[in-house]
Amino acid sequence: MIFLSKLLPLLFYPLGLAIELVGAAIICIYKNKKNAAYVLLGFSVFILLFFSSQAVGFGLVKILERQYMPVDPAKVKADAIVILSGATRPKMYPRRYVEFNEASERILESVRLYKAGSAPVVVASGGGIDFMLKGQREGDDMREAMIELGIPADAIINENESRNTHENAVCVKKLMDEKKLRKKILLVTSAFHMPRSVSIFRKEGFDVIPAPADYLVEDSEYSWYYFMPRPENLIYSTIAIKEFIGMAVYRAMGWM
Repeated sequence: MIFLSKLLPLLFYPLGLAIELVGAAIICIYKNKKNAAYVLLGFSVFILLFFSSQAVGFGLVKILERQYMPVDPAKVKADAIVILSGATRPKMYPRRYVEFNEASERILESVRLYKAGSAPVVVASGGGIDFMLKGQREGDDMREAMIELGIPADAIINENESRNTHENAVCVKKLMDEKKLRKKILLVTSAFHMPRSVSIFRKEGFDVIPAPADYLVEDSEYSWYYFMPRPENLIYSTIAIKEFIGMAVYRAMGWM
C-alpha cells in the first residue's frame, strides 16, 4: 500500500503525464496514426511548457503556502514542538555527518522555537519507507542534527516508525500519550505541506499551532520572465500537485 501510494502519483505529475503522452504517440506512430501522434506530442510539450513557467509553478505553491504565516517564537506556547521529517540527508558515504537538504529550515525553525522557550520538548517524527530506507531513520537524523545545533538530548523525543504524514500524527499521538504529554503542539513542516499536516493532526485530536518554515516562493511583481520555462518551476508545480493529490486521497481515506 505504501509502495503504491508513492508510485501511483508519479503518473499524474507533469513529467509523468508528458512521458505517458509521448508513449501513446509512439504507439500511434506504430499503428500509422500520425495525426493523432502529432496531437499527443503537442499536448506533451504544452504540459511541460505550462507547468515549467514561473506564473504556474509559483501560483500553485502560493495556494498552499499562504494559508499559514510564520509564528513569532516569543508569542507562542505549547506542550511540544513536533517537526516532520524531510529535512536531512543520511550519514552515508561519502558524508561523514547527517546533512541538511533544501527543507532544512524545518530544523532551524524548531531550534528557534525551542531556544525561545516556546515548548519544553521537541518530537522528531519520521521513520522511512522500507524499500527506500538506507542508513538510520529520519527521526534519528533530525535528533542528531538538532543536538549539534544546541538542543539538549533529553529534550528531544524520537518517533521513527512513521512512513507518511498520517502515520506521523498517529505515532506522535501514541508517543505523547505514553509520555503523558498534553496535545497542544507547535507543528513544524514546510509551508506547502502545512495545510494537509494541520488537518491530519487535528483529526487525531491535537491542538495545533502551525509553525510553517521553508517557504519556496515569495511575492514579486509579474513580468514577461514569469512565463519563461525553467526546470525549477516544473519542480514547484510538481510539489504543489503532489500536495493536492495527497489532500484528495487523505480526505477519501478519512484521515483529514
